[in-house]
Amino acid sequence: MDVLFLGNHTVGLTVLQTLSSVSNIVGVIAHPSDPEDGVRYPSVYQWAMKMNLPSVRGRPEDKSIHNFVLEKAPDVIWITDYRYLLPQEILLIPRLGTINMHPSLLPAYRGRAPINWAIINGEERLGLTVHFVDAGTDTGDIIVQEGYLLGDCEDVGDALNKLYPIYAKLTEKTVRFFNSGIVPRQPQNEKQASYFPARRPEDGIINWEQPVKNIRDLIRAVASPYPGAFTFIHHEKIFIWKAIICEDSYRHGVSGEIVAIEGGCPIVQCGKGYLRLCSYNSEKTINLKLSDGDRFLSNEEHKTVSMYDKHLRVHGESYLALNWGSKKSQQIRFKILSEIGNLNGSTILDVGCGLGHFADWLDEQNIRVDYTGLDITPALLDKANERRSDLHFVHGSIFDPKLFIGKKFNFVFASGIFTTYFERSDSIFKSAIQNMWKVVDIGIAFNSLSSWQTNKEPGEFYGDPLEMLMFCRKLSPWVVLRHDYHPGDFTIYIYKAQKSC
Repeated sequence: MDVLFLGNHTVGLTVLQTLSSVSNIVGVIAHPSDPEDGVRYPSVYQWAMKMNLPSVRGRPEDKSIHNFVLEKAPDVIWITDYRYLLPQEILLIPRLGTINMHPSLLPAYRGRAPINWAIINGEERLGLTVHFVDAGTDTGDIIVQEGYLLGDCEDVGDALNKLYPIYAKLTEKTVRFFNSGIVPRQPQNEKQASYFPARRPEDGIINWEQPVKNIRDLIRAVASPYPGAFTFIHHEKIFIWKAIICEDSYRHGVSGEIVAIEGGCPIVQCGKGYLRLCSYNSEKTINLKLSDGDRFLSNEEHKTVSMYDKHLRVHGESYLALNWGSKKSQQIRFKILSEIGNLNGSTILDVGCGLGHFADWLDEQNIRVDYTGLDITPALLDKANERRSDLHFVHGSIFDPKLFIGKKFNFVFASGIFTTYFERSDSIFKSAIQNMWKVVDIGIAFNSLSSWQTNKEPGEFYGDPLEMLMFCRKLSPWVVLRHDYHPGDFTIYIYKAQKSC
């Protein structure tokens, strides 16, 4: 049987080597040139050239590829990890059809990255399917498939090691079918079909709000040889390669908080359950020191840091670096916040302080305070310390449980920190207010874009003033809603006691 092979990577080479011993390879089409080909993973093209097989690189839309297939006139086109869909005019060339090897038990997990998605979803039984190629994506009739079990302590590297011999085994079996003239064809059950998209390295970020099993399975799914699951702490990107679920009980922390260190392994609080980090490394620091009480950033915090890093690079120390539309809009909000009470001589915490512009405004009004600025973006704080070395700035988040242990401020302010829309914006908003309430002894003042605004911008969060008012009244009966200074913005004051009003 004359076979034209299209493939890539380790599985591609595994199948090509097997095919070369049981069929006649009339040609090989490999991916376009890639600097990782033959370096990070074995090269189909280099092996084919070494074996003196007619070989080309290219995409199926290249005219040279179409001509190459016509010239070779194969009985079968055989695809293994060739990422491009073949046009109908190429599919019609081989006498016996085109087949593909897809690493899932079709019709489940059609599409890209099926092994990774299956592990992410906690599947215990994975597999490999050989099927005919039709006009759809992984929808053709099944020739043969074989499953295998993956334990919950095994990762994607273990899955691949189990798969390689199955690729070779099913290759030989399929060739025997064709040589016998009797090739099984089982149509796929569309009711059982599922489809998944490609994954990118950035999809490996860990959401510590997820249950512990979900996080553990993500780590398993993108472990080596894939780019790895990652998170952020101490200004650094941390890759986590192996983790196990803890059955023991520990103190309850916030999501992403390290609640214990056992045998050198951090125990991390997840949305539900605890995860032991067995193997991890920093992108920069060789011997990273993690301690009980440290906290990994949430996805939203990381996105916020990235956004303000970019704004600062573009706009410098301007109000634009903090995403304000104008200096006037920034300062009117400062004015309304300051009207919570008599600030002179008070201690204040400015949550999401950015460059310390609120402190500048207070100075301009001759309001003298003991000021502390808090922000999660290191670049903003570096610039704030340069311009206002007389003030106290702290790197961290209001969600960090050990940041202000035993410390209280007379007033806590938050201006403009809730404007970016996230999937969990409402719960983040409320959690932040609750954490501010823990460190204040007179009152909190915060502002938000208002859902009463008629013209809303995509990507921005608009809080419901009445909903937030009722939420704040659960903290204290002494609450004031201000919606009298801007049609699209509101401010809320929350007091510890009536006499402060």
